[in-house]
Amino acid sequence: MQQALKVAADILARQHTPSIPLELLELKAELNKKYPNTVTVAQLISHNPELLANFLNLANTNLTQEKNPIQDAKVAVNLLGLQEIYNLFLSSVLSHILAEDDYERSILLHGAKAGLAAAELSYWVFDVSRTEAYIAGLMQNVGAIYLYRQHPDSYPDMFAGELSNPVSGYQKNWSVTKQATYTLAACLARNGKSTRLSTKHSSFIMTWTSVSRPLATAKSNTLRL
Repeated sequence: MQQALKVAADILARQHTPSIPLELLELKAELNKKYPNTVTVAQLISHNPELLANFLNLANTNLTQEKNPIQDAKVAVNLLGLQEIYNLFLSSVLSHILAEDDYERSILLHGAKAGLAAAELSYWVFDVSRTEAYIAGLMQNVGAIYLYRQHPDSYPDMFAGELSNPVSGYQKNWSVTKQATYTLAACLARNGKSTRLSTKHSSFIMTWTSVSRPLATAKSNTLRL
């Protein structure tokens, strides 16, 4: 694993990794205070209209289970916990800054759908909130974005093969790229200059991706029977 992470770090070093918006850094700093100011939190979330729109879209999914629509940041701050606020805003930032074209956005969309499913399953997992589970699902294939940039012509077919046939697809992917998407995702998560995910978030990514493919394979074999 250490060697795989080293290779992943080398791949990321040769590519552009996005800078995170100032709003996210300031939000984290505010939430780290002993007594966070909820007015400041709402203002930071509202500062960038595009990030706010992404945030509100997530806040009105099954991630929060609120019965009434959340129409602005002030309402969100009043209804949701501050950690949930941060996780939702972090997710909206990641969705905004990581993808650069339609194919990369489709990779993140696949992860977002997996994240919504993970949020439902989080009920049975100790110490994992719905929004934390969503981040794990969202980020599970973020490494595919960087492998695609390294192999733009051949990688889409390899990635599609890995999704439909997790074992053989993974083996074919590895034979060409010598890398797994989840090690790139974990390496990116630990890169303080890019996403600044916490250690816990990074652990979620590694755990979710390591179990999701075996589960998918088992499901595939069951369907064949």
